[in-house]
Amino acid sequence: MMKTMLPPLTQFRAVLRQHQTRFLPRPWLNQTLTDFCQQHDRGYFTLVGAPGSGKSAWLAHLANTHPQSFYYCAQLPGTDDLDFAQRTLFEALQHLSDGNPEDSDGLSPLLQRASQTLSPGERLLLLLDAVDAIDTRPQPPGSNRLYLPRYLPPGVYVVLSRRPVPPGRAGLLVESPAQTLDLSQFGQLCRQDVRRFLLRELQRGEGAIAPWLNRHQMTAETAATSLSDYCNGNFAVAHHLLQDLRQGVDLAPDGQLSPHLIAAYGDLWDDMAADAEIVQQLQGDGATVEDIAQRLDADEFDVQCALDRLTPYLHHQNQADGSHYGLFHPSFGAFVAQRTGE
Repeated sequence: MMKTMLPPLTQFRAVLRQHQTRFLPRPWLNQTLTDFCQQHDRGYFTLVGAPGSGKSAWLAHLANTHPQSFYYCAQLPGTDDLDFAQRTLFEALQHLSDGNPEDSDGLSPLLQRASQTLSPGERLLLLLDAVDAIDTRPQPPGSNRLYLPRYLPPGVYVVLSRRPVPPGRAGLLVESPAQTLDLSQFGQLCRQDVRRFLLRELQRGEGAIAPWLNRHQMTAETAATSLSDYCNGNFAVAHHLLQDLRQGVDLAPDGQLSPHLIAAYGDLWDDMAADAEIVQQLQGDGATVEDIAQRLDADEFDVQCALDRLTPYLHHQNQADGSHYGLFHPSFGAFVAQRTGE
């Protein structure tokens, strides 16, 4: 019988509690993972999505509800360090498998021993949130992120989340069964999930939400529909709007850039500042590499390199006139326009 694995760091426990408080069940997402595990006795499952699409909350939910799991989040201070992440993972697996640290120079033997402790039907989940945030520069070219093994033993599943990356840069080459679920391909389901989240929180009426509904003569149902159109399937946008509503900010019923949302986007903008000129070309319906290069009188190769750096914050769509790049959310486009004075 496998020992239950606990989050190795105190700050991870705080993250798990925070996500558990307002987590919205997403049955379709759970079922996709369940189907994968039923079809394969081991494997890699990767959840890809833009900032705010609910990846972290879902992995935290798995950690909170699955007894045999290891949880790691690379979004907290210091957790993006490769050595720290590796050491944390190794120590957890060595503890689980009762192995001697000197017996192993890689993850594979540790995972093999952990697999041997599983009872029939048990599964070990390695839940690695925001793996794209881990600094992999110290790793040799071509190696997997965190040196994850190509082959997994029976009963072991690695569930990863990450933002979009340029083609060929996922940092994961495996021989075990693998599936990638890109949330951008499930827009309708994501919008339905966000509307359900808004409706639940509006019905609770915490803080100044109930007075806001009365002032605008709206029911929780109508307000959820109106705000969900603005949120467009993004949980973080919904979360920030609700924070401001609870604190008494009189938001427009159909949504607007709120103080909490502006603060969050300010952090993203700081990450993108070096490519600000390119970002300004991506508002509205977006643009092709050729369009951007022509507008800025720039080299197409340089533009493509900038877009590759910006990929986590973009959506990419193939159209008749070429590949179009746009910002990941309309409200972020409004923020960029406001910030740049356009």
